[in-house]
Amino acid sequence: MKYAFKLMCGDYQQGIGVKELKRIVDLTGLEINSNDIESMINEFDTDQDNIINEEEFLKIMLIED
Repeated sequence: MKYAFKLMCGDYQQGIGVKELKRIVDLTGLEINSNDIESMINEFDTDQDNIINEEEFLKIMLIED
């Protein structure tokens, strides 16, 4: 999962921000607008720094339906 996090970070190695998540969404072909992407980040951004860091990412990946 750490490797997946590094791939998603792209050039911004501190975490996954709006730009990185938008890039991922575009690659998957999903149509999600910028406001929804920001909401997704805000939902899981526990330290409120506007990025998903590695710890937050790992918590997301461990969520079960």
